[in-house]
Amino acid sequence: MAQGVAVATRREELEGILAFGRSAESPYLVHLQSEFSIANYIRIADDVARRARRLGVGTGKASPPAVLDWGAGYGQLSYLLAGRGCAVTSYDVGEPGTFPLPICPAMPIIRDDHPSRLPFADVRFDVVVSCGVLEHVPDLPALMTNCLALLKTGGEMHVEVPYEAAPTAWQDPTHVRAMNENSWLYYTDWFWYLGWFEHRFQPTASGWLDLALNPCAKEQAAFMKLVLKKVETTPAERTQARTFQPELRLPDDAVPAALRYAGAGSDDAGTISALASAARTTSGEFHISTSRMERLAGASA
Repeated sequence: MAQGVAVATRREELEGILAFGRSAESPYLVHLQSEFSIANYIRIADDVARRARRLGVGTGKASPPAVLDWGAGYGQLSYLLAGRGCAVTSYDVGEPGTFPLPICPAMPIIRDDHPSRLPFADVRFDVVVSCGVLEHVPDLPALMTNCLALLKTGGEMHVEVPYEAAPTAWQDPTHVRAMNENSWLYYTDWFWYLGWFEHRFQPTASGWLDLALNPCAKEQAAFMKLVLKKVETTPAERTQARTFQPELRLPDDAVPAALRYAGAGSDDAGTISALASAARTTSGEFHISTSRMERLAGASA
């Protein structure tokens, strides 16, 4: 019986969105004027809501998952997610302010005229979802940086974009990029290029969809989907980040009194020799590098 109710609800959702899409003649509503396209939004909402609920399992969290629908457009995905128990914040680029969500006026949508700034300084989300949006954003690194900051640690970003190899990737003149598997490296493996330090994204799920929006092999792909999880960087990754960032980040190490240079009139070579002697262990290894000792000696001279 429960499954029958779910099927009936999905049919009601599909028909409601379809009626909205057909109520106005506009080329911008074509994605809301076909059943298979709306069925894809229902699929996305089901998947996002299911994964969002799992994020709270074992945490004792009773509140509904907080979801940011970035690039909400007319609000079809926000409407569907709200119907699945998510606390949805709808956002899109446009005239700044808060307005009724077009597809469901009882819900608000927040708009801002900046293409990558997200005006949620004190809010943290369990999920950020962005489908058919990232290929339009001029400054994608800035947007991804903001999304990373807005997610709670362990939260997820759900993405669907046109796949680079598909003819449809460039058919929309408002697309500014095509994307493939390597498009995410700077947000995952090479996060330090963007100045990120404490957190990065980690891919946790991916796949391809054909022109009918059905799962397919990469060779038939028109779209790709991806789930990116916000994770803390490891000590090894932070060391790597310090090494590659323009301003080298070194901790303020506590220097033992025996290694501090407090004398006057001693030459630098003698100081470095003394530091090296004190730092050398019985195994012949050094605890402090020569460059580090030179910096300490120079600061105390």
